[in-house]
Amino acid sequence: MPKKTLRANRGMRIAALAAALLAATSMTGCSMFPMSKADAGEQYLSILCPTNAALDVFNAAVDSQDLEAIKAAAQELATAQRAAAKQLTDDSTSWPAEVAEADRRTMADHYFANISWLNSVTSATTVADIPMQLPGDDGFGEASQRIRAGLDLSTDTSVGCK
Repeated sequence: MPKKTLRANRGMRIAALAAALLAATSMTGCSMFPMSKADAGEQYLSILCPTNAALDVFNAAVDSQDLEAIKAAAQELATAQRAAAKQLTDDSTSWPAEVAEADRRTMADHYFANISWLNSVTSATTVADIPMQLPGDDGFGEASQRIRAGLDLSTDTSVGCK
């Protein structure tokens, strides 16, 4: 076979393989390439904003001292934080280099620790029974701010959430 035909066939095979890989990764939600910083910023906020909103509701319920409101808000916050933790550690998401896996895991671990505490809140029978010992400072704030800096997001955690 002439060299030109071999090169053409090789090029066609490479193109077919690339198309197959692209199709396979798009069907599974995976990407071979990291998302852009802008897309990652939107993704990050879509993960964190629901937890921020649920935290605001929880804080308002605590301020009201209404046990049933506190328990309902704690359950909603635990659900939001569980979803956030799972999304932050989802291996099918291809974060850019500016979003360190260690920071995402630190944030997820913080949320999981909070969930255990929130579950104890939901089992309280009086406001006085609510455990006041929150999970310790575990680097969550620092990890969040490193991600925000890497994605050029505001340091104000309420900016970008509606």
